[in-house]
Amino acid sequence: IAWGHFQHEALVHVGGIQARITRRYHNLIQFLPPDENEFLLSGKSGCSSDSFSVKVEAGNTQQHVGCLSYVTSDDIPVTMIAVIAACVFAFVVVIVVVSIIACCVIRKSKRSPEN
Repeated sequence: IAWGHFQHEALVHVGGIQARITRRYHNLIQFLPPDENEFLLSGKSGCSSDSFSVKVEAGNTQQHVGCLSYVTSDDIPVTMIAVIAACVFAFVVVIVVVSIIACCVIRKSKRSPEN
């Protein structure tokens, strides 16, 4: 039986507290973690001291799927700006390279003896 058959029954527990599922896909679930002040310390089994255990319960099976840790929001704007700048730079480089190749092809076709 495929995973998709049990998705409507799946529950996600983060740190021992049920999280809200936001989207269900064929082979994965997207969920929001519970509020940080709701976490139970007993739910950290199998993870480092600064992260919380994530378990998925579907049907009569409960499986540990990983660990969840929060990132401080202080670093997010700097990281986001760096990622956007890198994407813009890569886009400009691609446009310049494509333009140079197109110019070379056009010049070569104009200089060919057939024209």
